[in-house]
Amino acid sequence: AALITMLMVSAGLFLTVGFSGEPTGGHSSCTKPDTLSERLEFANLPQEQEVLRRADPWARQLSDFDMGVRQLTTEPTDLREFLDFASSNAVAWTTEERVAWQLVNEKLSAATAGLNIDLPHIRLVRTSGHEEFNAAYTRGRAINMGPFEAALAVDAPDIAFFLLAHELFHVLSREDTKLRDDMHALLGFTRIHNFEYPAELEERRLSNPDSFDYGAALTVQTGTGNADVVPIFQMRVPLEEAIQLPDVFAALGIDLVAVDVSTGDAVRDGNGEVVLYGFDNTNWIPLMARNTDFIIQPQEVMADNFALLMQRRADGVLPATI
Repeated sequence: AALITMLMVSAGLFLTVGFSGEPTGGHSSCTKPDTLSERLEFANLPQEQEVLRRADPWARQLSDFDMGVRQLTTEPTDLREFLDFASSNAVAWTTEERVAWQLVNEKLSAATAGLNIDLPHIRLVRTSGHEEFNAAYTRGRAINMGPFEAALAVDAPDIAFFLLAHELFHVLSREDTKLRDDMHALLGFTRIHNFEYPAELEERRLSNPDSFDYGAALTVQTGTGNADVVPIFQMRVPLEEAIQLPDVFAALGIDLVAVDVSTGDAVRDGNGEVVLYGFDNTNWIPLMARNTDFIIQPQEVMADNFALLMQRRADGVLPATI
């Protein structure tokens, strides 16, 4: 648990903030920063459709596999068809969901008060869940939830609080790349540039909407020495099998691509093959597995740590199960 405070203090989050987003330290101010409850709103149906149809950076980098597995088709598709499909999954919030999530929002708003974060305008988007494997995720400044997540605020508000805090961190770090890089550095990651997904792995590439730029490398120990690696998602089955699965994540694998941090290039062996590692033949797990088991990417590690910090600020204690 001490890691949570260390991470946040080291990143300079424990400062008050004014309208400009600049730290104000201990000085009083006549202005009050916008709170999360003022900056987060429920999107209406046309707004949801616009968010889901937008050709944002995540959408523009999607692989053919990404689009096919989400649309449950092996037929050729393109970005416009995929975005139309995504938009068709917009669902209006119910009154019960709105009321319950507003209570969660207000609790999280109180927990974030006084932190040195510049809150953007954020929209909560309700979907059918079909466009993203029934998982909560973010795109741009939107937090998107399917029916299971939407019901959490009604049925399990403590879990809903953690989920909203987790997804909020993804939005905040996307808006503030310095915050993102500082957080990743505290976990030992180095920022790299110009990483290109190896072409021979593209056929089964699956993209995480919350972390898809492959811009952070970690030095790990392997059986043959140290290596700098970047985690990538690869499906273990071809598209025609993947679309038949009741749970696509059951066939999801995570590979660690060896990279040259100076160039961002994937490292290849003497035969020209991309050098890949797994969690089981490196020390990735002991390096990452503190406070959370959600260690698939640095962004997810930090989002969980942020959510844990928010729980402690809201309730005074951390969950006993962590």
